[in-house]
Amino acid sequence: ADLFVVLGIAHSSSVWPDPPPLATLTRLDFDTPLGTVHTDRDFVARLAGHYAAAGGDREDLFRDELVHRAEHSVEFQTLFLQHLHGGREFRIVPILLGSLHEFYDCPEEVTGRDGLGPLLSALAAATAEHDGEVCLVAGADLAHVGPRFGAEEPVQEGDLDAIAERDLDALRRFVDGGGDAFFEHFAADGNARNVCSVSNLYVLRALLPDASAELLRWDVAYDPSQSVSFAALALR
Repeated sequence: ADLFVVLGIAHSSSVWPDPPPLATLTRLDFDTPLGTVHTDRDFVARLAGHYAAAGGDREDLFRDELVHRAEHSVEFQTLFLQHLHGGREFRIVPILLGSLHEFYDCPEEVTGRDGLGPLLSALAAATAEHDGEVCLVAGADLAHVGPRFGAEEPVQEGDLDAIAERDLDALRRFVDGGGDAFFEHFAADGNARNVCSVSNLYVLRALLPDASAELLRWDVAYDPSQSVSFAALALR
């Protein structure tokens, strides 16, 4: 691939107390210890145009742009890509997704005009127009449990089996049932495990509904005060 669309998560917002948008773009490049990774500004412009044509507000895509400055989920992927590709030239399209918690009570509306519908339509159209190979990457982790994330009690080692069971159920839905089955897993309990990457994983699967998906690994970083689980998935 010569272009990597990197789907990250906005863990904060620069527009508070206004509600953050569901998706945030930037036209700026990323400077890292390994050099500069250039953002494909032409792709971003086409994406914004298709977003407006699909019923979205073009300006909304850049309203929270400052959140990119301190957000790690795209930065990590950018470094990984530089390491993997050495000095080979490639470009990125950095996209930060927000929370979909307002759709947990109405999961059927998540792809509507007020949800991810305009973004999904715009991404599909802009990707189809790209004269080259596009790879989609989701920078994602899974459960966030423990007092650091609002729990009253520390995480016990015996709790990890239950976390694994629920995570693996969600990932099986992602692999076998697609984005809607994956989203319904979190809607059922209001995302009780504080999985922040529901939206970018949903977008990834929605854009590649027919791809075969393979779970490569699941693991957890155990800490009684803040345990975080994560996984690696490949879609082909």
